[in-house]
Amino acid sequence: MRRLEMAIREEEFDLPVDEGEMAVFLYEPENAGPLPSIIMVHDAVGLTVEAREQARWLAGHGYTVAAPDVFHRAGRLLTLPALGGGPDATPRIRAGMTNDGHCADITRLAEFLRTRPGSDGRVGLTGFCLGGRISFLGATLGGVVDATVAFYPTRLLESDPAVPDSPWPVHGAENVTNPLLMFFPALDGFNPYSNVEAIRAAFPDAADHVRAVWVEDADHAFAQPESEAYHPERAAEVWEEALAFFDRHLRPV
Repeated sequence: MRRLEMAIREEEFDLPVDEGEMAVFLYEPENAGPLPSIIMVHDAVGLTVEAREQARWLAGHGYTVAAPDVFHRAGRLLTLPALGGGPDATPRIRAGMTNDGHCADITRLAEFLRTRPGSDGRVGLTGFCLGGRISFLGATLGGVVDATVAFYPTRLLESDPAVPDSPWPVHGAENVTNPLLMFFPALDGFNPYSNVEAIRAAFPDAADHVRAVWVEDADHAFAQPESEAYHPERAAEVWEEALAFFDRHLRPV
């Protein structure tokens, strides 16, 4: 899908959520009329400048894109680079983070986007790594979002690290009622092929609205330009598929 040649407006605001306020960066083409929205969730590094630039890039394809700071419980706009990236940075940035909290954040942001001026009422969801898991969790909320693309989601076959013995994200598979597309790179140690098979098996045979794509010759974070694992060819291929998926489900004829 061709990227639109138009100016992109940026807005930063704090959205009231169940546990305080969540910083959100909003990107949308200027003077484009009512548009579908997409929530883009950052990875485990945080809502960096590079993550925001990727949200801006996606907006250039004709969407309103909201990039939330899902580490807001630990502080406003904390990132691993800003904290020095040492051994204490990861637990600090994840303080207060739970799967249930992420679900509440996505629900609140989706409601906001669906009803704001300039919205056509449709909302998609995408994310990378941790953000891929949050995207999967959002897809299990039974219609909170209309379509989801999860890039290399982590910990789908594990309990919430903050809540021992809690249900795995994949245990909510039966609640995925809207289209879900997942990308799993073949070189990713977080998700060997056996994991992908288990994730596929969690969905009933009739769940043709759910696809898990195995991406050859690619590693974790291959679709993010700032990553050392960035694979331009594979990234272009999966983004072409992801954009066509969103176009099909967020802009029905």
